[in-house]
Amino acid sequence: IIVLSTGNVPNQILDSGVRLGSDISSELIESVFFPKTPLHDGAMIINGTKIVAAGCFLPLSQNIDNIPKDLGTRHRAGIGVTENIDVMSIIVSEETGIISIVESGKITRNYNSVTASAELRRLLIADENLDKKNNIISAIKNINLLKKRKVHDDIISVDTDEERKEN
Repeated sequence: IIVLSTGNVPNQILDSGVRLGSDISSELIESVFFPKTPLHDGAMIINGTKIVAAGCFLPLSQNIDNIPKDLGTRHRAGIGVTENIDVMSIIVSEETGIISIVESGKITRNYNSVTASAELRRLLIADENLDKKNNIISAIKNINLLKKRKVHDDIISVDTDEERKEN
């Protein structure tokens, strides 16, 4: 989960992870979310051009009646943080590779890296001149982990280690 904030994330959430204060880069995002790394399971908090913290615990949505049953704890956390704080979250399903974007408790699913980048650009960029300088969109668009997904009939699947060995 990546949480895009404007500096309004409570210290309780930031302190639940590791504070980084690093410039945004696709390489850093990839290394944090690489499976089995120490910060992999928590959320990354981005504010402006900085990765503020990673490995953070988020509040779960309590609105379980409106969340599809096929979504798990990761999605409930990505939705929950947007219900109480004015932030946006980006969720990549570990099982399916499907990218979701959440605003104000409302989830939109089935993005790939290209469509997610376009939607983030639409949501975050009011001035097209800022587009070239926007590190968040650039980093997300260039994350190799997202580029490895294959799109078939509107379902995004992740290349498994087995499939990569065969190819």
